Amino acid sequence: MTGGPRIAVVGATGAVGRTMLQILRERGFPAREIVPFASERSAGQLLADDLTVRALSEDEIEGFEIALFSAGSSVSREWAPRFAARGAVVVDNSSCWRMHDDVPLVVSEVNPEALDAHNGIIANPNCTAMQALVVLKPISDAVGLERIVFNVLPQVETFKDGDDYTTEERKVIAESRKILGLPDLRITVTCARVPVVSCHSEALNVETRDELSPDDCRALLADAPGLVVVDDPAAGRYPLASEASGQDEVFVGRIRRDESNPRTLNMWIVGDNLRKGAATNTVQIAELLVNRELLSGSHASPVAS
Repeated sequence: MTGGPRIAVVGATGAVGRTMLQILRERGFPAREIVPFASERSAGQLLADDLTVRALSEDEIEGFEIALFSAGSSVSREWAPRFAARGAVVVDNSSCWRMHDDVPLVVSEVNPEALDAHNGIIANPNCTAMQALVVLKPISDAVGLERIVFNVLPQVETFKDGDDYTTEERKVIAESRKILGLPDLRITVTCARVPVVSCHSEALNVETRDELSPDDCRALLADAPGLVVVDDPAAGRYPLASEASGQDEVFVGRIRRDESNPRTLNMWIVGDNLRKGAATNTVQIAELLVNRELLSGSHASPVAS
């Protein structure tokens, strides 16, 4: 590889890490070198493109412009500041940094301008929140948001300190408010695990500030970045996990009025949680860092977005 930033991928042997490496390759990211990192027991393992896994150490983390992390909160808490102190911009997939006031929480199609204020660490949102926000952002811009209801079934992650909401549900609420810049937005969420191979599916109930018809909503979302509208239920056409799997876009359909509440729409949203929900957005943020010239020592050729 010639030119471009030198990239570390931390957690490279996990599902998201391997997908990040794949997407960097698919999108032709202009890196001069990509170095995979993982645990000591994975050091020396050979990955695609003849990349050899290294263990994290002080000596090995010098000289990177970008570090893409998907190794869990404890690793991110320890090693993200170390990479940042050496001049790398860290894009972290864990929940460790998401709600820190000085850390941008970014969905590439929703709030790329938040990257301008980074201090060396950028957080990638929770995958459940992320795919919903790709849909909610154009609606918020066009007619405003008053209230959002997610609803599927019982429990994802844990209940803490007597809270009736799970930690996953609290992440969706807090992260959605931060990314949209709407700290008082009313949101209620119920999250569930469903035994499918990949993809997250969400039923959204969205109350808007101003009137928005289902037809106008379909037209609005059809023109929004990163979205595909699949909405012909009479013909059996609506978003399915089997069709969204392996795709980078978020799919939305079953857009219809909530007849129990004014200015409210129901919709069904599906996205690949390994790709757009994690790895793709991470790489898109890296592309934005290059295109917006937000790296401290590297001005690579612009990336096609």
